Amino acid sequence: MEEKPRSGRPRQLGPRAEEVLQSALRQSPLELHYQSPGWTLALLATHLQKCCGGQRPSASVLRGRLHALGWRWKRPRYVFREPDPQRAKKNARS
Repeated sequence: MEEKPRSGRPRQLGPRAEEVLQSALRQSPLELHYQSPGWTLALLATHLQKCCGGQRPSASVLRGRLHALGWRWKRPRYVFREPDPQRAKKNARS
C-alpha cells in the first residue's frame, strides 16, 4: 500500500543527513578529527552542517532522530585511579 503525500512541515533531516548521522554514530569523534572523545548534540549538529551543507539542525531535531534510531544518552562515568603511592614523599618535600 503506497502512502499518499501529506501536508505539513517537511523533515528537517533529509536522507543524506540521515546517512551522515548514522555513519558518524558508528565512529568516535576523535576518528573524524574532532577534539572530543564522545558525541554531543552540538558536535553532531556541527558535523551534519559541515558534511551536508545548509542549515544546522536543532538539538530537539537531533534528539528525536537519535531516539528513533534507538540511541540513548547516558552520563559518562568517571573512574578514579589508585592513590599515588609516592604522594606522602612528594608532599613532605614541599
